[in-house]
Amino acid sequence: MKLDCGPTAVEKLKAKLDAERQKRDALVVWHRFFAWTPIRVGSHDCRWLEWIERKGTWYEPNWTNRYEGFMGWSYRPLTIAE
Repeated sequence: MKLDCGPTAVEKLKAKLDAERQKRDALVVWHRFFAWTPIRVGSHDCRWLEWIERKGTWYEPNWTNRYEGFMGWSYRPLTIAE
């Protein structure tokens, strides 16, 4: 009798890592973000309780943060699409 046992442990892990990578990749481009706390977007320019844009930079694990990577953020005022 032939049964479908589902994905192997390796296939499950690969799917999980791919999903995390896709989620992370969506954050490394400029995207809208609501500044619910004061956010510095430039020199002498903070925004609070309004929409701004942010972009993430993913830092891989290394000797300073051995266990997991982290995302660093850059902010800018919301630009109007031309």
